[in-house]
Amino acid sequence: MAQNQSGLPFTPYEFSIPGEQQSLKVMAPADPDAVLGAITEDQFGKDKYSPYWAEHWPSAHVLLPFLSRQTFPQNTQICELGSGLGVISSLLAQKLLSTIATDISPAACVFARTNIIRNNGTARVVCCDWRSLPFKRTFNLIIASDILYEEGWVEPILTSIKALLKTGGKAWIADPCRTWWDLFKQRSAFYGFSSAVLSRGPGPRKSTIEILELKLMN
Repeated sequence: MAQNQSGLPFTPYEFSIPGEQQSLKVMAPADPDAVLGAITEDQFGKDKYSPYWAEHWPSAHVLLPFLSRQTFPQNTQICELGSGLGVISSLLAQKLLSTIATDISPAACVFARTNIIRNNGTARVVCCDWRSLPFKRTFNLIIASDILYEEGWVEPILTSIKALLKTGGKAWIADPCRTWWDLFKQRSAFYGFSSAVLSRGPGPRKSTIEILELKLMN
């Protein structure tokens, strides 16, 4: 895929997200059709792959202020699943928290790296599939937002969260209560998680956003 003068795989536009202390500066693809058109038949055939990463999705609008209000020990190790543009990881990097952003799309990972650096963070970005994680390490906190688009992702996401969590760790997953959200919450108990809804409220586009906390039960 040829890069443009910005060094990004698609021509970008910039937008800002107001924050409690400072705004986030985010680069995103300017033409969603160009992103969609770049998908190969093999990519689509494997998982009916769609480039969801190229937008700033509703749950992140709610998860960002939630995370801004949290106090984290400085030694907290964080992994974001399905980081897309890297907006959430950019905020966490601003807080000087050790964060690894992950996404299955190489193009998304390029944008995420760019956005984390633009927001004065240290970019730690890994391109990987939830079904084949490259990590031997574990994390105190797993973060994700707007990743449950298909029923087929419920089990792989729960499996990867369980594999990535340290003992005593937790996951915060934000979702606009789409079709598979209730199934995800129900199935979490099968994987040994206790669950609690930390926040439920209105989001953009007339959505209702929940932030779910998962912890492994002893």
